[in-house]
Amino acid sequence: MECNYISDLHPGRKNWVIQAKVLSIWVLCEFFTKRVLLLADEKGDTIEATIVFTEFEYEIPRFIKDGEWYSLSDFKVIKPTLKERNTTHPYQIKVWEKTKMNLIQPITCKNYFRFEDFADINHARVNEGVTFDVCGCIIDVSEMNEGVSVVPQNGRTNLCDGVVIKLLNGRYTMYCQYLWLIKDLY
Repeated sequence: MECNYISDLHPGRKNWVIQAKVLSIWVLCEFFTKRVLLLADEKGDTIEATIVFTEFEYEIPRFIKDGEWYSLSDFKVIKPTLKERNTTHPYQIKVWEKTKMNLIQPITCKNYFRFEDFADINHARVNEGVTFDVCGCIIDVSEMNEGVSVVPQNGRTNLCDGVVIKLLNGRYTMYCQYLWLIKDLY
């Protein structure tokens, strides 16, 4: 069966076949508990895939590892349902009961980082809501700030703990980022 590239994916068919590297895996607990995969193909294009934990007997490996390559077939391509986007692809993959996923040999040894320049980050010239990678030397980490109220785009107030991390890049440009860990919703 002919393989497709991530850039080719669009709604309307279910007989897609891709070969992709899992860049990251995490679990979301929303209405349903689901596993989210960030996938990249050999061209470096990325897309998110969701696997809802249901009673279906998926033909999906029980343990999926970051950095491994997989063949995925017979999945749905849908409009994004994830609030936080980790890719600029206009769609996402939805695994359903007919989807098959098999471990394969690596296609390439690329890491697929998506770096942004410190100046662009500091001047808010990066796509909001899309994650990116930074490379720098950590020069300072603040004390834990407890109980900071953060109001994200969803409008709910979150009580958070957080730290400020200061990074220095190769051009001696400093970047400060506040990282928070949500602990309560009220």
